[in-house]
Amino acid sequence: MKNNKLEIQEVETNITKENFEKAKDLFKEGKEMLQGFQELGNIYNESKRLDNENLKIKGEIVNKAKQFQQTQFILEGIFSERRDTINKHFEIIDRGLREGNDELMLAGLKLVGDFVTTNPLGSFDSFMKILDDDNEILMLDF
Repeated sequence: MKNNKLEIQEVETNITKENFEKAKDLFKEGKEMLQGFQELGNIYNESKRLDNENLKIKGEIVNKAKQFQQTQFILEGIFSERRDTINKHFEIIDRGLREGNDELMLAGLKLVGDFVTTNPLGSFDSFMKILDDDNEILMLDF
């Protein structure tokens, strides 16, 4: 009987050790799985952060493209107007040459000289600041 009790105790001890080792292995695997899920969660969060950052950057690009187009439109208008004004001054000079009118020719030359020495972009920066500021009221004088 003593041998049987001893054998049963050894079997119980072995079963307990086996169960403990299995539980330990399962715990280790569970811990690794949990770490894997945490890593996946971190990757998902980083992905969402990058998506948001990309949306922000796309918005900035759209705004810069609009600003570029707006600036281009304004500059084309400014220089188109200058071209037309200079052409009108040269018409005066040509008329003075055709008619032999020195005063008209000199007046046209003075107008051209005065006009081309002005900076067409003198107030462009302040205009663009007002245009870009949503709180500013743009006063147009026609």
